[in-house]
Amino acid sequence: INEPDFLDALRKAAWQAGRHVQIIHVGGAGGDHPYFTHVMEGRYLKAIFARVTTAKNMSQGPRPLEGYAGDFE
Repeated sequence: INEPDFLDALRKAAWQAGRHVQIIHVGGAGGDHPYFTHVMEGRYLKAIFARVTTAKNMSQGPRPLEGYAGDFE
């Protein structure tokens, strides 16, 4: 899956779950995993670091999911 489709799938899943997703970082393979420009399938390693919040009460700002004890509270 390419990166735009991956992010779109994340967006759709968040909408269906009634959540908001704030992307913190989009990452992938390190420099020791090169790929050819003509073979984009070589960019198969992807990572999304995100904050997920409930969609309700967003006028008061994003809120962490209940029971979440992460660093973003």
